[in-house]
Amino acid sequence: MKQKPKSSNIQKINTIQHLFVQVAMMNQCLSQADAFFRAAIAIIPSVPRFLDMDGKIRSTEPLLVDYIDNFLSTLIVVPDSPELVTLYLLRRLLNVVQDYPWDGNSDSRAMIYIKVLALLSTIVQESLPYHVIGVDSNDALYGGDSQFVGDVDGIAAILLREVETRLRELGASSDTIPRQSALALELFSAILAHGDIKNDRVWKLAVSLWTMSVQHGQLDPKVVASVVQYVGTKASRLGNTTLAQLVKQMQCKYV
Repeated sequence: MKQKPKSSNIQKINTIQHLFVQVAMMNQCLSQADAFFRAAIAIIPSVPRFLDMDGKIRSTEPLLVDYIDNFLSTLIVVPDSPELVTLYLLRRLLNVVQDYPWDGNSDSRAMIYIKVLALLSTIVQESLPYHVIGVDSNDALYGGDSQFVGDVDGIAAILLREVETRLRELGASSDTIPRQSALALELFSAILAHGDIKNDRVWKLAVSLWTMSVQHGQLDPKVVASVVQYVGTKASRLGNTTLAQLVKQMQCKYV
């Protein structure tokens, strides 16, 4: 008989996140903020895989993925310590995510990696989309430094390989093909939103992922049609011929 798990660990994580966002960063208390982040990361391994929610035992993975997603959005503005390796908090988080006992019947780890890829594409921009007043984020600290960009590219390459490996694993069985289609669409959408589609390698990857998403007919046709329409609208609005070519490829694969 399973022992009823407690929700205290997730509650602690949410409390730490709230303290960090609302107090530490807004008051430029960076050392305290760093301590909050380290504690939040350190407690993840002890989060139980299941919780008693409304009298039913449910997986905590959706909660944990959502928390990490919010965590990543905060990491965008967190400056590195000059005494530590670049993106040291993100590296520590990724180590924890790698070692966490995720459910083998879910793709939570790969989904988190896709979210991190989106983060990485953001933090190498010359100017971040948002800042905390009085805090110099990594865009100010590094200013497009080639070493920093190289470190980011290295992490992104590793994560992309991990997701691609997961996609191949899911494609090995007819039972997991629907999950492969869904995960491929998630990565395709991330590339569309954050990648340089004019880059030949990125272009080929996007086309390959779209093919993987739709070739088995597992996705809701309305979802597929809406994605094609979105890309077409974006191409027209931006006058982007590369996106227009992508739309043609998507329509061929879809039809």
